[in-house]
Amino acid sequence: MNSVRQLPSSGSWSDRYRTMLDIAVWCGGMIVRPKPHQLQLRVDGVTALPGDWIKADGNGFEVIPSRAGADL
Repeated sequence: MNSVRQLPSSGSWSDRYRTMLDIAVWCGGMIVRPKPHQLQLRVDGVTALPGDWIKADGNGFEVIPSRAGADL
């Protein structure tokens, strides 16, 4: 698998949910829904929002905000 994956920020709700579920299984995260149609992913105690990146490193997983995606 890829060592870096981006959470979806566009598309239908069901497509975004399926993609986030796949990423949650990959990184051992948990999908959080603070509002009925809002999706977030909690990874190692950090909340990742749509558009953010999840990066696998030697000690687990790191959440990289979408605004810092150029640093990848």
